[in-house]
Amino acid sequence: MLRLLPLAAFLLTGPAVGQVGPDVPPEIEARMLAFYEAHPDCMAELMALQTPSEAANPALRDELLALVEADQAERFEAIEAAGSLEGVPDSVRDALARRDSARTDRLREIVAEHGWPRAALVGTDGVAAAFLVLQHSPDRVLMAVLLPEIERAYEAGEIAGQSVALLTDRVRLAAGLPQRYGTQMDVVDGEAVLRPTEPGDLDARRAAMCMVPLDVYTDLQRVMYGVD
Repeated sequence: MLRLLPLAAFLLTGPAVGQVGPDVPPEIEARMLAFYEAHPDCMAELMALQTPSEAANPALRDELLALVEADQAERFEAIEAAGSLEGVPDSVRDALARRDSARTDRLREIVAEHGWPRAALVGTDGVAAAFLVLQHSPDRVLMAVLLPEIERAYEAGEIAGQSVALLTDRVRLAAGLPQRYGTQMDVVDGEAVLRPTEPGDLDARRAAMCMVPLDVYTDLQRVMYGVD
């Protein structure tokens, strides 16, 4: 059983709507756009966050963006070379984990010095970059400690709702609780399988955080990571 790498954070920090990532089929792209067109508040949130704000510490912002650029390049290169997420060899996974740990160490230093980096300090793109480092961290305790900071950043309009959802699900699963927003999946026998999730209207909970419906998200995961 393999764990799918977080995808939504890539979508948030990456290209604009309509250019959601490498080799996304037009049919999936159209379904994503239809969701945002049906939820103009979510479209407004997405577009606002994709317009970088001023940063009081541009050097720190640039450092965070560089950390994310390396993170994303390493992941997509590994999957492309292997042909699928399942095909990535253990040695490459171990190397990725070591680099994630190193990036986590740097994030801890930043938080110790500045607190959670807010938009005034590093811009909204810097905040999103810091989040992606956290999201890929092996340190579940750090995730739980910083979740309230991510929630405050969301309430201030500095980060997207699906960032809160991603981190909430990871913290809950690590605590032995079902996830709330359906962001976490495993690969089992070549298929993407949703990890334990709270009952009820999952798509309504996702929409409240400006996340596309689960079927769209699942299809996108399959394309990005080469699973069925």
